[in-house]
Amino acid sequence: MNTDEERLELIRGMLNEMFSTDPVAVTVDTRLIEDLGLDSIDAIDLAARVESASGQRVTEERLRTLRTVGDVVGLLRELSSISKGDGTGGDAAPAADATAETAS
Repeated sequence: MNTDEERLELIRGMLNEMFSTDPVAVTVDTRLIEDLGLDSIDAIDLAARVESASGQRVTEERLRTLRTVGDVVGLLRELSSISKGDGTGGDAAPAADATAETAS
């Protein structure tokens, strides 16, 4: 995933799997709650999918800031930069930490 368009396509696929949405209808301006009807369980599912795709953990605080599909694209961009080690990312940690917590 090198471009925002690739990230958007990945998110469209995730949302299609979760909600059977028409990928063409999902834009960066699509609102997660108002337009797609995400609830708290759906948000956790989406976060898990983003973590799996990026190899990075999404903090609860960061998850709460996501309002639109474009916000999720931005999150994937941030997580990608952390994975590449350029240090420009923010509230994320390696996904292995989340796996260890879940396994306990």
